[in-house]
Amino acid sequence: MAEVDSSTASLRFIGDDLDPDAITRALGSAPSWCYRRGATLGPEGRTRQAKFGMWGLKTDDVEPANLDRQVSLLLEPLSSDLSVWAELASRFRVEIFVGLFSKHANTGLRVAPETLRLLADRHISIDLDIYGPLLDASED
Repeated sequence: MAEVDSSTASLRFIGDDLDPDAITRALGSAPSWCYRRGATLGPEGRTRQAKFGMWGLKTDDVEPANLDRQVSLLLEPLSSDLSVWAELASRFRVEIFVGLFSKHANTGLRVAPETLRLLADRHISIDLDIYGPLLDASED
């Protein structure tokens, strides 16, 4: 099985009453981006109001994909106190959002048990967006 060509990954906390400053204090690290519910988002002329609050931390994109490394990079600077994670997870949706990009039709990605344990211990789900090769219209 061929490897996935590249991956993006970010850790996200999502909730109606999310206070980004409180998440930052609890985790001990600043986010890559954050906003509260009701914030104005988007470029001028195409703005919208945030329906929920979000605190997010992003890693660099990786080629070839290496989700184990990206999860490690996301979690390393954050609190290792699992009670902090449990409290946050009881109040907010906590997820690793992953984009997987492949130029081939049949590729795969393996996630190590150690990575799965890190995520499970912190009540973090994985949300995968998978992008395959674009088909030429003549190939239909």
